[in-house]
Amino acid sequence: MGKKNAIIRKYLSDNERFADLWNGYCGKQLLEADKLMNLEPHGIRKTERGSKFRELEHDILKEFHGTSTYGIYGIENQEGVDYRMVFRSMGYTLDAYERQIEVLREVHKMKKDLSKKNIFLELAGKTD
Repeated sequence: MGKKNAIIRKYLSDNERFADLWNGYCGKQLLEADKLMNLEPHGIRKTERGSKFRELEHDILKEFHGTSTYGIYGIENQEGVDYRMVFRSMGYTLDAYERQIEVLREVHKMKKDLSKKNIFLELAGKTD
């Protein structure tokens, strides 16, 4: 991680600044700083080529629990234009969903309540 990235990451990790940035970007009061929580920015993803793994890391990732809304918001610092960033960000999101499915699958496996209605949880863990 470069020096500029570390400085920006530290600066925007503050909930007030983070909320101000997102609210300014959206053009309306969307996030409240006191309702933001930090999320783990690291993940590991299996590559398309088999058994190799790749580490993923968001710059800043926060969870927002509003009165009637919930969301996960992130910031990826860029010094220059990287047109692949959209695809990398989608990969991060996919990784987060896969981890959530894995947790749900394990919970339901322990409860032994998997049925045909929620069979997708069983299939989610299978790889061919």
